[in-house]
Amino acid sequence: MDLQARPPLGKEKKTTIDRGNRVKSKTPKTGVHGYRTPEAFAVEDAPIAIDISDGVQIHVPHPYAWINIKIAAGHDWLKERRGEIKAKADYDTEASLRLKHVTDVYVLVAMLTEQELDEAKVLAQKYKDNEKAIEIRNQAIELFGSEDSEGSLALGVYARQAGIDLHYETFWETLKQVISA
Repeated sequence: MDLQARPPLGKEKKTTIDRGNRVKSKTPKTGVHGYRTPEAFAVEDAPIAIDISDGVQIHVPHPYAWINIKIAAGHDWLKERRGEIKAKADYDTEASLRLKHVTDVYVLVAMLTEQELDEAKVLAQKYKDNEKAIEIRNQAIELFGSEDSEGSLALGVYARQAGIDLHYETFWETLKQVISA
């Protein structure tokens, strides 16, 4: 299970960073830790409640937040392919995990309801000047901005393997609506 939180704002209490991007718990023995995830800037906006059993509910991020997180992770796959960054672990395993993030963007866009798309447009407007949101919009263009971009080509392979028709134009136009103000 991933616990996501946006970066602290203003006078909010900061966390201790341990070993690169790892966030260390201030409370000993909790075993809770995470990684700095600046692309989770919208993770607290418009969460979706899911009933998992009698009276128990979890909240998951809005698709707008997930799509931004997945674009950033997918962009890491692209940088690894180009040799711009080194994979964190075994390259084959890590590369396939990063490729999964590229396909997750497609799946999240395909599953959007009209209401979620409308909400995403509002969130995109809210974050139109956010530095990380701007960076992620540029990463999305790099990954999916044309049918010949590496992310789009990877989606084509995924679609053929899954036996689905990839409607690139619909995907790209919808993705732009989700992330652009």
